[in-house]
Order: sequence, then C-alpha cells, then structure tokens
Amino acid sequence: MYPAVLIIILSFLPENLQPWYSSCSLGDWGAATEKAGDIYTADSTDVDALAALFIASALENGFEAGTGFTAESFLPDSQTSLTLTARGALLMTGSGPFPEEAGEQFLESIRQDPDNVLALYLLGTLNAENGGSETALCYFNETLSLDANFLPALLSLGGIAEREARAEDAVDYYLKVLEQDVFNSFARNRLRIIAGDSYDPESTIGIMQGFSASTAVDLSIERGNRAMLEWGGSAGVSYRFDSRGTSVDADMGGRSVTWEEIYGLSRDSLNTNRAWAGLRFDYWFHENYFIEAASHWDRQMYTERPWQITSYCAVGWKKSILSWFWFSPKLGLGAVNARWTSGAGEMYINDFSIFASADLRYRKLHTFISEAEISGNVYFPPDNPEDFISKGSISLAFNTWSPLYVRIGYAVDYTRSPEISTWKKFNSSFTTSINFDLF
Repeated sequence: MYPAVLIIILSFLPENLQPWYSSCSLGDWGAATEKAGDIYTADSTDVDALAALFIASALENGFEAGTGFTAESFLPDSQTSLTLTARGALLMTGSGPFPEEAGEQFLESIRQDPDNVLALYLLGTLNAENGGSETALCYFNETLSLDANFLPALLSLGGIAEREARAEDAVDYYLKVLEQDVFNSFARNRLRIIAGDSYDPESTIGIMQGFSASTAVDLSIERGNRAMLEWGGSAGVSYRFDSRGTSVDADMGGRSVTWEEIYGLSRDSLNTNRAWAGLRFDYWFHENYFIEAASHWDRQMYTERPWQITSYCAVGWKKSILSWFWFSPKLGLGAVNARWTSGAGEMYINDFSIFASADLRYRKLHTFISEAEISGNVYFPPDNPEDFISKGSISLAFNTWSPLYVRIGYAVDYTRSPEISTWKKFNSSFTTSINFDLF
C-alpha cells in the first residue's frame, strides 16, 4: 500500500504521462508499466508513451534482456527528452550493455530538458553499477533536488552509504523513505540490519498521516465502593495531520454491569450501565514538544457519582530513550466537574486544578508484546490540596492475528478526600479487551 502523493508537474512530460511519473516517483515500476501501456494501447502513435513504457519495464525487470523492445521501437526522427532517456535505458539492457553510449543518451536528454528526473536517476544508477559512486551521488542528489520524494533515489543513496560504511547516513535515507512509504519492505529490512535492536522500523507506522479507526470489546472487574463485573465495547477514530504527531482523536464506549457486590452482598444488576466519550487535540510545534487539550465525560447511572467531566490543557515533552521506547511528561491546567449522590442528598465538584501526567511507553508492533505503557496523572486544586484526584494505569498489548490484538490493563483511581467520609479512596479495575484496527 502506497501513500497518496501529489502529482508533480514536470516540463519534460506531456500531461497524459503525469500519473505514470507519479508511480515512478514511488518506485512502483509495475504500476508505471501498466499506466504507460494503457496510454500506448489507446494511441499507438504516442512515441513518448512507448518510451515511458520501456523505461518502466526496464526498471521493473532490472535491465535484464528479453523485455521485447528494440531500438527500432523509437522513430529515428524522435528526439524528445523522454525517447532519448528510453534509448539510454535500452543500452543498459541486454547481454552486452553499453554504458558509455547509454550515458551519452542520458546526458543529451538532460541537455534538452534539465528537469528530466528519470534521466538523472538513470545516470546515477549507471554510474553506481560501474563503480562511480561519487558521480552517482551527485546525480541522485540532483534527482532529489527536482523531486525530494523520489523514493528510488533515496533507496540508492542508502545502498551507497551502506557500502561506504556510513551507517548513520544510510539510516537517515531509509527513514526518509519510510516517511513517504511507511510499508516499504526494503527500507524496513535494511534498518533492522543496520540499527539492530536500537531501532524498530515498525514504529514508523505511527507517523502515518490520515484517518485511522479501531473498535474493541472488553470484560472488566472493578472494585471500590462496590465490586462489579462489566462487559462492554468502544470505538475510536483519529486523524493525523503530519509526521510529528499533530492529531485529533475521539472515542466513545459503554459498559453493562452483569454482577455487583455492595457491602458484601452479591446481586444481579442491569441498572448501572455506564457510558463515556472523549475528545483530544495534540499540536506538535517541535519534534519533542507539543501542546494538548482534552476532555473526557463519563456517565454512571444509579451510582454515588452519576457523572464526571475531566478536562485539561497542557504542554508536553517527549524524550525518546530508543526509537521504540520513550518518556513523556505533561503539565498544565485542568478542571474536574462531577455530581455525587448519597442518601443525604446531592453534591457537586467544580474545581480548577493543576494537571500533571507522565507516560512511559514501549511500542514494537512486530513483537509478541507489541505495546506496553505505564502512566499516571493528577488533578491538584491549589486552594484545596487535600482534594486531589489521581489515576495510575499499566497496560500490555499482545500480537495475535493482525489486525486483531489483545490488551490487558490494570488501573487505580485515588481520591484524597471523598465527598462522603465512609467512601473508599481507592477504586481499581482490571480489564481484558479484544481490539480490532479497522484502518
């Protein structure tokens, strides 16, 4: 699966071949061959389409003989930049390649049109195959100066950097490839080999832009003022705006209580169904710094706390210990709004607070334990420090059968001064869920 890209309008290409070039820029030579073939089939007099078909076919086949094209395929009087490029590719193909003649064709093609990205890339490839690494680097860099997202050139630069034992440069090139095509298997495999356990290419899936969605079903046991066995489900959607992590996330869900225990007495109950919804916005203004705003609402029918809304705005920092292991604290202002009930009446909380949180997270999607997280947060009212509310949690996600995975979690809520003195300060829950990534 390749990311959507804007079609780059280049002067050496007619308009009908711009989609062909888009596939070339991604290194998807098979799709490029198909697109050029469709254009040539529709108009067999289109010499540029035939040239495009041969260039893509030669690259798809690795310049092996037997592609079925000959020099006579191009009319003698056709001297466009693209047909010259195709002739050069032809001279690189077959049992006896002619590098000097091929290079002359590419250079003439570039003289006709300096924007010919394919000719520059093929010149780089020709020099790399014939031992001219320094010259190849120049041509690949010129290719990227015209199209910074031309993946084949980035991959070639990574291959040269590896041969020259410039591991750090090779990693940078392959990372740039993954920014454009997060599923590029060659770049991900090379990164695993170069960086070993210090880098997890799978984690770059997290930098994908666009929409994602997931659903989950769960079973949980909660203990506090009451003990409950609950089951439920949830759904979430997210839109990621850039590679740093700027995003909008929304989630909602509900649970139904099938059993509960109050003051040591067990009973069946369906009258304490609960629901929640949340919305969060993250804006990353630096690779390591972000601002975040979030609000979470939950409803617990027929309980001592029928509803509560917790919100905050915070500034955060992310420290990557390794690419797949990081620490992220946040500090800001928050608010807790809640309604409490008891036999004596109703009470309300409406406090502005200092909000603080910290997360320690591991993420390696291709391993058995794909994710692990330890997190905690606190709402701390400056005028009533004894009324702080905090929560801590730990969770593990296990690979099962993609896109399904299993998650287990344990959470503890702590209220320093409950509204009713007989209420417990701690409330804990253990949850097991089956999750499904929709896209």
